[in-house]
Amino acid sequence: MIIGPCGAGKSTGAHQVARLFDLPLTHMDKLNWKPGWVESESEELRAKVAAAAAQDRWVIEGNYGGTMELRLPRADLILYLDYPIRCACSA
Repeated sequence: MIIGPCGAGKSTGAHQVARLFDLPLTHMDKLNWKPGWVESESEELRAKVAAAAAQDRWVIEGNYGGTMELRLPRADLILYLDYPIRCACSA
């Protein structure tokens, strides 16, 4: 399971981990968002996440705090990417 703030590299890292270990990859954003940027209903999203997490082996990338309890018990490893946010502005 790979979680962390926006822009931390969750998707990139997930692709690399999935490829390295030959694991199916699921992106939480792809489960949540339907065509036209229509958001899934809560129960619909939870059903999709539960199905993804029920697989024997997986990488699931993304936060979505309301679904953590579906993924955490099934995760062997949790990668939390916590990089400092750099400001390009001058002080």
